[in-house]
Amino acid sequence: MRIEPDIKLDYSNVLLRPKRSTLSSRNEVNISREYKFKHSGRKYEGIPIMASNMDGVGTFSMAKALQEHEMLTVLRKHYTIANWEVAVTNGVSLQHLVVSTGTNIIFDKDASDYLTMQQVLSKFPDVNIICIDVANGYLENFVQFVNRVREEYPSKTIIAGNVCTPEMTEELIIGGADIVKIGIGPGCFPPGTTVLTSNGTKPIEQIEIDDLVHTHTGSWKRVNNKFEFNHHRELIKINDSIQCTPGHKFYVVHKNYLEIVNDENLHEYAEWIEAKELDKNWYILEENSP
Repeated sequence: MRIEPDIKLDYSNVLLRPKRSTLSSRNEVNISREYKFKHSGRKYEGIPIMASNMDGVGTFSMAKALQEHEMLTVLRKHYTIANWEVAVTNGVSLQHLVVSTGTNIIFDKDASDYLTMQQVLSKFPDVNIICIDVANGYLENFVQFVNRVREEYPSKTIIAGNVCTPEMTEELIIGGADIVKIGIGPGCFPPGTTVLTSNGTKPIEQIEIDDLVHTHTGSWKRVNNKFEFNHHRELIKINDSIQCTPGHKFYVVHKNYLEIVNDENLHEYAEWIEAKELDKNWYILEENSP
């Protein structure tokens, strides 16, 4: 691991600066664009805005609304093939849908989201875009998985992520991605939040460099850096016991997987979800201390 201590910019540092225009009315603005993708060779023309594949956003109802404006919806991966069939019957346009999958198939040949993706692309060939979505796109097997999907579906446009550096973006493009998802969400806990360390629990503000903290996998990880933000931000309360900022991610399992998850495959079905997206469909994972 390489630690870069210099200041980095994020989305809060980006502003749109107005520019002089010859248009006389905002009704004259045309924000439609055309793209030709590197690997699939396909062209896309429309408004380049996509609804995310988050649980409460990437829905068929969202897709039906956005297709009227030539926008895409990246569907959440928990839909079944039966859900797809009902949606298409109800008028959802296949040309405006993106099918999502994780990489669980690497560990489990029966992984439901990947098998559902295969079923969707077989039954609905007009779905032209695949989204391969993981919380951390820096794992070696993630690039290998993107390459595998590219070989299996050479004519489909592939979205892959999440990453946040130019080098990994380039790696994914070389590996077969046409579009790269950029952004690993930030998040904070307020003072007083307890953290399990090798020396017992500590308030988060007392954690020091080189402390060993207990991770979501049940192992110990050394603290390499720490950040403190001295400003007021909105807090979300979860289960009356956890407080954090809306962008903080939690390691969770969707209720649809509860019947097939066990101690051996737990971390293959779990994923990272921002606090603001959590609802009663998600179960937060808690490891027992060693």
